Amino acid sequence: MLTGLPTPLGRICVLDIETSIDTEAIKLLAERRRGSENASALRQVVSASILSAMEDDGNWEVTAIDTMSTISIDHEQPSSTQEEDVLAFVDQQLADLEAAGGVLVTYNGVAHDLPILCRRAARHRLFEAQGLLSPTLKHLDLLHARLMPNESWPKLKELAASFGIPVAARLPRNAQVSAQQAKAEVDVCATFLVLVCELSLARQKPDAFYLGWRALGRYIREAGKRGEHLQQFARHMLGRPGPGGGPL
Repeated sequence: MLTGLPTPLGRICVLDIETSIDTEAIKLLAERRRGSENASALRQVVSASILSAMEDDGNWEVTAIDTMSTISIDHEQPSSTQEEDVLAFVDQQLADLEAAGGVLVTYNGVAHDLPILCRRAARHRLFEAQGLLSPTLKHLDLLHARLMPNESWPKLKELAASFGIPVAARLPRNAQVSAQQAKAEVDVCATFLVLVCELSLARQKPDAFYLGWRALGRYIREAGKRGEHLQQFARHMLGRPGPGGGPL
C-alpha cells in the first residue's frame, strides 16, 4: 500500500532500462563460468525510457515519453548513440526531477535499474553524475507496494495483468522504434498504470486510476504513428468513463 505520499503527487518520472551483455567485461574475466553472461554486473545499458507526468489540481497530464537507445531501428546500421549518452540522458532527467521536487517511480528500480545505472556510470568514470548518484532523490519502487508475505517478487507484466493492465510489446510493421525501445516504453506505461491503480487503492477513490489512464491514452493518440506500439494503452480495457463522464 502506498502511504505518506502527497496528494496531488506532483511531478513524476517513470524509469525503465533495457540491458545486454557487456562483451568487454566478459573478456576481462579471468575465469569463465556457465551463466556468467546473465550476471547483472556483466550487463550494459542499451535503452532507457522515461515517462514524465504531472498530477495537479485533481487531474493528470502525461507530458512526454522519452527514450534513448544505443540500438538503431535498422540493425544493419550502427547507432551513433553510445552508452555514455544514455547514462547522461537519464542523469539529466533525474537531476531536473529532483530540482523540481518530483518523484522517481520504478518497478524493481531499487534492486535492478538504479544499481546497474550507477555501476555503468562508474564504468564510464561518470563520478560526478548529479541525478544518478543523488542520495536525496525521492524514489518510489512499486515492487514493494503490494508484496505478500513470503511471496517471490512478481514480474511487472504479472502484476499489471492482475490489475487488468495489458503488457504485450508487439511491434507493428514499419515501426519507428527498435524492439528494445518498444519494450522499455511499454514497461514505463505499464508501471505508470500500476502507479495510478495503487494511488486509487491508497486514496479509496477511483480518480487517479481513470484520470491517469485517460491522460496516458490522450498522449499516445496524439503521438500518432510514433506511438503505434503503445496502442494497447490508448483506451481503458473496461471501457469505463472517467469521473468527468467522457470516454477514456
